[in-house]
Amino acid sequence: MGDLVDFGFGTQIRKSPYFEATVKWGATAFSVYNHMYIPRDFGDPEQNFWNLVNDAILCDVAVER
Repeated sequence: MGDLVDFGFGTQIRKSPYFEATVKWGATAFSVYNHMYIPRDFGDPEQNFWNLVNDAILCDVAVER
C-alpha cells in the first residue's frame, strides 16, 4: 500500500473495516453516509456494469450497519 493516495480524511468520520481493500481494488472517490466513508467511484462505470453482469463484484456495505 505504498502508493496510497492521501484522500484528506477527517477524524469525525470513520473508515469501514474494508476501506483498505476498496482502495487496493481501485476506489478513487468516496462519499459520506452514516458517518462512514463509502466508495463511490471505481473507474469506468460501463466496465463496472459488465463486471456485475458477467463476473462478480464485492460491495462495501459496512455503512449500512
